[in-house]
Amino acid sequence: MVTLFGDCVTLWRIKIGTQIYKLNIMTTNQSIEDFSITAAETLSDSLEALGMSQDDLAIRTGLDKKTISMVISGAEPITHKTATALERALHVPAHFWLNMATV
Repeated sequence: MVTLFGDCVTLWRIKIGTQIYKLNIMTTNQSIEDFSITAAETLSDSLEALGMSQDDLAIRTGLDKKTISMVISGAEPITHKTATALERALHVPAHFWLNMATV
């Protein structure tokens, strides 16, 4: 769970080629009380922000489409193998995905 303060919080940064994409959340000085975002939600939001389909992610990761679908739906956890594949495809460290999976 997270409590945010300040004007802007960067949830993640990803570099694809020469482009850097960031997901920022604007906040007020009031705290946002206890919320959590699952790894499945984060992955789904990341794909949407990048304009990438589940099929595209399956190709980039080398994982089958069913595995990607199950992870995004939250029906299957992010394993070390999946996190490593996501790291290669999205340039987001595997430990990020594994830490998200434990929340």
